[in-house]
Amino acid sequence: MNLSVKIGKLTMQNPVTVASGTFGYGAEYARLIDLNLLGAVTVKGIRLNPVPGNPTPRTAETASGMLNAIGLQGPGVDGFIKKYWPFLKGLKVPTIINIWGTTVEEYAEVARRIAKFLRWRKKSGRSVPARCCQTARPPACRARRRRASARCRS
Repeated sequence: MNLSVKIGKLTMQNPVTVASGTFGYGAEYARLIDLNLLGAVTVKGIRLNPVPGNPTPRTAETASGMLNAIGLQGPGVDGFIKKYWPFLKGLKVPTIINIWGTTVEEYAEVARRIAKFLRWRKKSGRSVPARCCQTARPPACRARRRRASARCRS
């Protein structure tokens, strides 16, 4: 049975991927499951500079579950490329990178650095989608993405 799906230029062998932020950078789960059985590995959000996250305690038990406030901890784009890309490039499935920032310029710079270092559009067909900032209104968001995309291509 063919379960492949196509999203833009990205073809996945099946529609199963993981939610960004819940699966780290993939390497953390490689001993538990065969990541190559997924349709793609979606990594935790990548920002331009490293983010230490919130101080501990980061979780609290409540009567109805648990609260967390991790604080979007991450290694920054250069740390991601150095520490996690060597593992991810060895997978047979695409890697979807979630990028984030506080300005359009920051989004564009993260995308530019990833594209420049990995040169993956031509070599491996992997995708670098830009997620729009959640606080922007849709029309402004589309305009910002166009400007960021134009900067990334130059």
